[in-house]
Order: sequence, then structure tokens, then C-alpha cells
Amino acid sequence: RDRLRSRGLGDVYKRQLPSFRGCVNIEYSKLPDNAEIPQSGFRDCHKLKRIEVADSKLYKAEDYAFYNCTALEIIDGWFNSSTLMQHTFDYCPKLESLSLSKNFSMFRGYYTYSWNSEKYEYPFNGTPNIREVNIQSLERWMAIDTRFDSRSSGYAPYFIKKGRTTQGLDNFALKLNGKPVEIITVDGSEYRVKPNTFYGVNTLKKATIGPNVKYIDHHAFFNLSLIHI
Repeated sequence: RDRLRSRGLGDVYKRQLPSFRGCVNIEYSKLPDNAEIPQSGFRDCHKLKRIEVADSKLYKAEDYAFYNCTALEIIDGWFNSSTLMQHTFDYCPKLESLSLSKNFSMFRGYYTYSWNSEKYEYPFNGTPNIREVNIQSLERWMAIDTRFDSRSSGYAPYFIKKGRTTQGLDNFALKLNGKPVEIITVDGSEYRVKPNTFYGVNTLKKATIGPNVKYIDHHAFFNLSLIHI
């Protein structure tokens, strides 16, 4: 495995996708349509720079799938799992963009509580340079939840209350099918803007809030360059 540099997997049935954990010299991989990357599938592949997904560009990835891929720069595909687990993209310092399909619905982290302290653990630990998030549906983005699983007997909140972006990211461009999200109208069935929904989105310039919106939760539009709301 230490000699493998690239691998095309277009002929591999999606549920038979193997694990390449520790293939330290692999630099590129082309995945089949609707690929399902197992837990730790590319973990510790330190020279992996590019992932490309065939056809529909949809792929799923379990926890630790790209953990410690320190050279990973590009994933040419839409993350299509319903939940992004805490460690899926940990320690990918060169990864600058991520695409989320309309089927994505939850970020997952951990919450630890003791009698004198509490700690929130976010996704993207050690991956500080994501500057672009591409989505397929703005309505889906506004409905995304962040859930914390408790590592103690303490209460595990569903939403971050510490002034951080719901996604564990900050200062990033939000794009809808490749186009920057600059103007939004929140109305219709959306009666509430969830906490931290647009926290740190540097593309948003104008937001129109319709009469059906009853609540705007904390940090929903925090740290933006809004010109008009």
C-alpha cells in the first residue's frame, strides 16, 4: 500500500468500496457514482490531494473518512450523507471548499460536561481553511441542525450557544450551485431563523425578513458584511 499513487474506482460497486487507510503515497482517487466511503476510508493518506466523483458527483462518507489527509485540497463531488460526523474532515488543513447536497441535514459534534466545566467539540477540528461552502438548496441550509452527543451525563444541547457558526466554520463564502449567496428573502414556511444560520458568511449583503418570520435566534446574522436588512 505504500507504493500506491492513484486508483480509479469507477468499476467498483459502491457498497464494495475498500478502505485505503494508511496508503501514504496515494495522491488521487476517482470514485464511482454514489460512492460510500467507509469509516476511516482514506484516513492518514498524507499525500492524497484530490478526490473526484463520477457522474452525479454524489458521495457519502462515514466518520474519520478523510481524517488527517494533510495534503487534501479538492473534493470534486457533493457530500450526500444525511449527517456529517464530527471527525469526517478533521485535520485537512489544505481543504478550502466543501459541497453539500440538498440531502444533507445535520452536523454532529460532542458536548462534555462536568461539575466545573463544559466543552463543545465541533466538526472540522484542525481544518481551519475552508473558505467556500457550496449548497444545492438555500431552504435546506436554513433547516440544517447541529446536534451534540453527550460524553457525560450532562445535557447535550441541539444548538451551539457559544457564538460560533453552527457548522464549526467562520468567514466563508456561501454559494448556491456555484453562485455567491448575496441577497436572501426569508419568508414562506420559515417562521424562525435558527441560531448561527449565517454566522460568518462573507458573501451575504442583503436580507429581507418577511412577515411570517416570528423569531430570529442568536447570532443568526452575526459577523456579516450586511449592507441592508
